[in-house]
Amino acid sequence: MRYILLVLVICFYACDVNTDGCTDVYAYNYDVSATYDDGSCLYIACEDPNAVNYNELHAFFQTNCQYLADVTFYLDVSGATYFYNLGVQFLDVYVEGTYVGTLLGDLGFSFIPPCDPPDPDAVNFYYEWQANSAMSSTSFTWTVRDGSDGFIYYQGTDLISANDCLTLGLSNKKIQEYLNSK
Repeated sequence: MRYILLVLVICFYACDVNTDGCTDVYAYNYDVSATYDDGSCLYIACEDPNAVNYNELHAFFQTNCQYLADVTFYLDVSGATYFYNLGVQFLDVYVEGTYVGTLLGDLGFSFIPPCDPPDPDAVNFYYEWQANSAMSSTSFTWTVRDGSDGFIYYQGTDLISANDCLTLGLSNKKIQEYLNSK
């Protein structure tokens, strides 16, 4: 009798073995044989191939895709001539209210400067955004101000797509259209 009881006790403890692993069926590394969730579950953060975090694995569930694009601001020759005649030496560029760089008021480009390699006389930066779903494009607002007195010469909103190079040229015509609309 003691032998049967001992066998039952040993079997009870031996048969009650937890298998550690990920028990969340929605996780990337779900383990069908796991009986105890050890906190090792990993989740795909973003399934949009245009995102910089495409197929990244995270320890918590999130659905934010992160996007990145190049932006280059420049003055064309007509814009630089306009600012030279006004005596404006510097133009500060803001994106969504944040300063991103300064253009020389009298330096105009006769060509569209590339994003890569960036031209040191243009204002170059990366624009980053997040979205809860596959939204690989977004819009942003930008402002060009006099570097001395803060007067706004231009304000606009543009659409940008992930992994693109967006070049935004400021011309005399664009400046006049904006100022006349105010």
